[in-house]
Amino acid sequence: MKLTVEEKIILHLYRCRYWEKDTGERQTQAGIARACGTNQGSTATEISKLMKLAAVREKRTAIHGRMQRQLTAYSLTEQGELMAEELLREIEALHKRYSLLMKTMEGRW
Repeated sequence: MKLTVEEKIILHLYRCRYWEKDTGERQTQAGIARACGTNQGSTATEISKLMKLAAVREKRTAIHGRMQRQLTAYSLTEQGELMAEELLREIEALHKRYSLLMKTMEGRW
């Protein structure tokens, strides 16, 4: 299963929800792009799409470690968290199917 950029962003921001009180650079476009292995342009495009789906919200905030200026940070909405949880369930189901397939193939090689 190859994840789309949108799915990578959702999963990255889902993981970041635990750090929301301490907003860091990992929640900026640059940080998200770095974590997802994409460029900032395609990350910005996908974030815009997710915002239109009401899955992601943005806020201007001081970023921990950057006292000079405020940046835009992103986080998941409740809808975005539901999307992330569904995606994680799909990944887990795929993993279980693969594991079962490998067990049935043991000794057949």
